[in-house]
Amino acid sequence: MYFYVDESGNTGLELFDPNQPTLYYGVLRSHKNLDVVAAPFLAELRRELGVDRIHANELGWSAA
Repeated sequence: MYFYVDESGNTGLELFDPNQPTLYYGVLRSHKNLDVVAAPFLAELRRELGVDRIHANELGWSAA
């Protein structure tokens, strides 16, 4: 059994920033090691994007 935990809602060391009042945690449970399952897909995506890693705070967002 594998568990993956991540947080969201705060972008830095200033934990009491009034512009970021909420901190969230998410948990995913899996019977398979998703790091192993996803490795070939992520390798291809990194190659297509020309990056060494994929991180949400580097993805960018556009309303267009």
